[in-house]
Amino acid sequence: MTALPISTVRQQLFSLVQQVNDDHDTVTVVTKSGENAVLVAESDWNSIQETLYVLATHGGVRLLESAREAQRGEIEARELLDPDA
Repeated sequence: MTALPISTVRQQLFSLVQQVNDDHDTVTVVTKSGENAVLVAESDWNSIQETLYVLATHGGVRLLESAREAQRGEIEARELLDPDA
């Protein structure tokens, strides 16, 4: 992540937009007031929003917990149910 003063961002906006899209990195726009902003590629922003939506649902929370259990090795093999039985 890069942090730049807003005056620099104004001067280099086009190249910074290319940079965040090409590198999938972010640029923090630093202001004197401390109310900063972040420049991020639209595709990355959409991905972040989708992830937040999935995690906000009950199923997303369960999916996240399952992934954590798998990372800790807390998994067990199970036989699949036979739908024709």
